[in-house]
Amino acid sequence: MRLAILVSMTLLLLMGCSDSKKKTPTDAKKSESENPTTPSKTEEMNSADTTKIEELVYDAMGASKLRTESAARSDAELNGRKKLIKVLADDAVQLMQSFYKLNPEYFDKPDTALFAKKIQEAFKKSTTLKGSAVSEYSLSPKKDTTYASLEMPLMNGYEAIEKVVVETGAIGKFLKPERIDDFRKNFHNYFMAMKKKLLTEPS
Repeated sequence: MRLAILVSMTLLLLMGCSDSKKKTPTDAKKSESENPTTPSKTEEMNSADTTKIEELVYDAMGASKLRTESAARSDAELNGRKKLIKVLADDAVQLMQSFYKLNPEYFDKPDTALFAKKIQEAFKKSTTLKGSAVSEYSLSPKKDTTYASLEMPLMNGYEAIEKVVVETGAIGKFLKPERIDDFRKNFHNYFMAMKKKLLTEPS
């Protein structure tokens, strides 16, 4: 009888020990979940700031009345490219005029209105939209019109803008010839600073 009691007590003790061993990791996990690690503000900002300047694009949309599918898409793309050139021309003018206010020493003529007109004309003559592509096609609710959304990488757009602004400025003598290299460098830096603001503006 005593032997049976001793055996049962030993078994109970062993079971108690095994339970306490099992509970230890669970308790540790519970304490971790109750006190989660709080990320620092810097980490939060870094994780939130995922957009890069390379992801910015110039975009435009062209439309065409639906005749045959292939013709409508071609017309929509053509109209979209025309509008994309206008977007680039408008941005070039705006950048040039705002840059002039900060850096008039690069300009030989203060007539920015005439310079702007010449930039617009230059874009209409011949502009290569390097890297542009259709990002989406869509149909109107009535299905009688095709739309083509076009995108162009931001820096490819800048190449076109810089080329027109510098060439037009040199030919029309709007820019001082001896300052053109400096203008090119500082205009690029100004462009980058303006576009980076798009990444930090609240939505």
